[in-house]
Amino acid sequence: MQSQYAKRVPAILAEKEKGRGDDETTTGQQAGLGEPEIIHVYPLEGGGLVFTTTPIEDEPVAPVVDSKPPETGQRPVLRKDPPYFLYFLLILLLFLGLDSADTALIALFTPTVHITIIPQTKTVRITATLPFASIHARMLPSLTLTQSQSVAATGRGHQTAQSATGILTFYNGLSTAQSVARGTVFTGNDDVKVTTDTAVTIPAANPPQFGEATVSASAASAGTIGNITALDMNITVSTGLFVKNLSAFTGGLDERDYPFVKSSDIQHAVNALTPELLQSQQAALHSQLQPGEALVSPTCTTTTTGDHQPGDQTSQVKVTVSVTCSAVVYNKDTLQSEATALLTHQARKLLGAGYKIFGSVRVAVQTPHTPALVLSLSLSGVWVYAMNEQALKNLVAGKPRLEAIRLLSLLPGVEQATIAGIENNKPLPDDASHIHLLIFVAVADA
Repeated sequence: MQSQYAKRVPAILAEKEKGRGDDETTTGQQAGLGEPEIIHVYPLEGGGLVFTTTPIEDEPVAPVVDSKPPETGQRPVLRKDPPYFLYFLLILLLFLGLDSADTALIALFTPTVHITIIPQTKTVRITATLPFASIHARMLPSLTLTQSQSVAATGRGHQTAQSATGILTFYNGLSTAQSVARGTVFTGNDDVKVTTDTAVTIPAANPPQFGEATVSASAASAGTIGNITALDMNITVSTGLFVKNLSAFTGGLDERDYPFVKSSDIQHAVNALTPELLQSQQAALHSQLQPGEALVSPTCTTTTTGDHQPGDQTSQVKVTVSVTCSAVVYNKDTLQSEATALLTHQARKLLGAGYKIFGSVRVAVQTPHTPALVLSLSLSGVWVYAMNEQALKNLVAGKPRLEAIRLLSLLPGVEQATIAGIENNKPLPDDASHIHLLIFVAVADA
């Protein structure tokens, strides 16, 4: 179709020249009437365009451009330049992605080596004293708490029956001596019989004095019945011979079972009361603390009393326990700071500047010397040799594995070095970012 348009171009141009004059007149008239001229555009084969006001009749193709203003009031669409900045941004992102992918591939195929180093550690211990004033310490007033408890007596005893014993006195009114055989039985006013324990001879009377002699005797029957009162025995034995018990017979016991207090009964009450008292003491002492203060283990004394002693025959015993405590308080932060300074000074003297403290200083406060107003302290801490991690990585980067281990082992303060993640004696990565360093501090219990 375009070739046909090309053949007709000379004829179209000649016709346009011929009618130019008429067209100008007509155009002027149309312009005066306000009607716009319509121009038709047709493409040519091989490139180029043909402009004509006369449409080509044998080609019903719609004009490419219509110069008639739009009737809708919309502005004609203007041609815009290509978005060069967007193209630049897309290309930049593409290069960045390719660079990241290249880095990821390198990292993927570069092994990561793990180096474990155990540095040397030193434990430093000292004992020291600090005055109360340097750590803001103070004495708390002594406090006494008392509590009582009654407990059952758990001792169990058995009493066998026992006969009462006493002394019989004989009086002889005859001028000749008289004798009483051992085992002679006498009956008193309450019908209790007593028996002489030994034979006795009563001397003759020396008027106006009676002959007199005494002998021990026992109640014939065991039990409390033999505990006769004084002069219960006041009888005539024979002519001129009399017998009396000037004092009561004692020691007669009936058979029975009875409870008694054991020392463990008292201790049981003490064990039950003491923890409660100490806990109450702690609460009472802590209530006196000010913000930032800590309590040194209080010094306490315990006193125990009871209404019965071990061995006493009773069914229960009342035990009273009294706990008296005195304590010292101090400022925690100040003590920790002073203790750390003391131990750090000592560590520098012993170890030098290559070590640094690992963790914090342990402080054990001993019983305070209250007359001197000082605290005794036991201090301990762990110092570890300081390592420059980047310098260690740079030292072994690219080195064969065994050579790297040797170099690390020769460094001051290195106790042990191991390398994992690489086989045999292959070299370590040149890139230090692929060398991971783990410093493992081994601390024994102080």
